[in-house]
Amino acid sequence: MSQSTSLSTLAAFNVSIGGKLYSEVPIGAPCYTTSSSYSQAACDEVTSNYQKAQWRTDSFSSYNAINWETCGIANKCLAPPMNRSAICSQGSVPRYSVHATTSSDIQKYVQFAAKFNLRIVVKNTGHDYQGRSSSWDGFALWTHGIRGITRNQHFMPACCTATPQDSITVASGEQCETVYQFADDAGFLIVGGNCETVGAGGGWLLGGGHSILSPSYGLGVDNLLQAEIVTPDGKLQTVSECSNPDPFIMEPICTKSSTKSISTTQEYTIAQISTTRVMHSPELHFSVSGCA
Repeated sequence: MSQSTSLSTLAAFNVSIGGKLYSEVPIGAPCYTTSSSYSQAACDEVTSNYQKAQWRTDSFSSYNAINWETCGIANKCLAPPMNRSAICSQGSVPRYSVHATTSSDIQKYVQFAAKFNLRIVVKNTGHDYQGRSSSWDGFALWTHGIRGITRNQHFMPACCTATPQDSITVASGEQCETVYQFADDAGFLIVGGNCETVGAGGGWLLGGGHSILSPSYGLGVDNLLQAEIVTPDGKLQTVSECSNPDPFIMEPICTKSSTKSISTTQEYTIAQISTTRVMHSPELHFSVSGCA
């Protein structure tokens, strides 16, 4: 972050955003006696959950690719430490993040970052293998708290005259497991990621959205009907093929992750698919000994 952003400026921003600005430390910090976050009870919780993907997605300062919590060999704070009295370094974990729960939070975050020329880093569930949702000098936005799923029967994108179709509108923080369960309970399918903890929107969708159903139903973006986004100037826009079509078309083409996007996705609406049979064929490897 820029050194020109004073603590008093950050404090004033925190008030304006309802106390959703957090000072972040690495997830392993409670295990280091040299850290102000040291706590044996908290360290025990970290250690017992350290390899659990769902637990990691529910904490801002942990990533599913653990190497993106570090910065080189020495600048790290892994758990459990070999030496509890070692220094817990910040690594690649941003020092400040906004834990957004509404589109207004995203707008205020973007406007503040633009005003003070801060490096924008967007994280949802932390599955980006290229590490674009972490950065030691970044000012982060965490969208994992933006939740909600709504089923739309006979949905019509804004300003469009196409034939209405059934769809669901999903907030950017929802994960594939939750969306799949919602769809299954309602008797339909949606195109989504293979990993149940990955965010159903964000980087997966903006990167194209590969799915086991893609050979039959296309990529995630092929099923995108409409999105609500916050543009770099902090404006909330609804985009579709008919309403603001340029960002709707360019968003998935120009991005590989929500952290490098033209804008930040608040929610999206995708087409639902009638229930179909899916056959999964496992591959077994075994050896047989003692046969004549």
